[in-house]
Amino acid sequence: MEAYKIERLNKSYADKVIFDDLQLSISNQERIGLVGINGTGKSSLLKVIAGMDEDFDAVQSHPKQYRIRYAAQNHNLEPTLTVYEAVYSADSKELQVIKRYEEATAQYAEQQTDKAFDAMMAAQADMDAYSAWDYSAEIKTILSKLGIHDTTRRMSELSGGQQKRVVLARTLIEKPDLLLLDEPTNHLDFESIHWLIQFVN
Repeated sequence: MEAYKIERLNKSYADKVIFDDLQLSISNQERIGLVGINGTGKSSLLKVIAGMDEDFDAVQSHPKQYRIRYAAQNHNLEPTLTVYEAVYSADSKELQVIKRYEEATAQYAEQQTDKAFDAMMAAQADMDAYSAWDYSAEIKTILSKLGIHDTTRRMSELSGGQQKRVVLARTLIEKPDLLLLDEPTNHLDFESIHWLIQFVN
């Protein structure tokens, strides 16, 4: 079943035509690889689909509330964010529930007051309501498999490759309807690449 479609895509940079009447449709559960030499518009197409580039002419269609996420080569995450904040600031209700639970648990460990206990119990009830326990375990697995172990470090303290891993993890964790990955295996070791292939399949 067709989930995303773009028709009559035209785009140029100055006098250079990037796309001329391009047509593309993507079905649910479909895996597509874009192959081409540098400068032929692979990243440009991903940005158009992801809604990060609006300087084009085309007709796009997809289901209502269809979620598209893009793990770009260059990210725009704030350098002052910790890895934890970067990952859990993603647009997902379940993520925010998990974040509140972990923060409430940490708060109660520091201050065992009635107020802290009530907050932890409320957060635990939300975890139950959103069936977020398995999701929380999956998040930890994703971070671990991508070699992300210290979530207290700030993005500015990480190397370019480490930052790319955080962006990739954040995108995978969001579980979008359409996942766009731009050269995702860069900066990954063999084990992480093997895991990523299994994950997306």
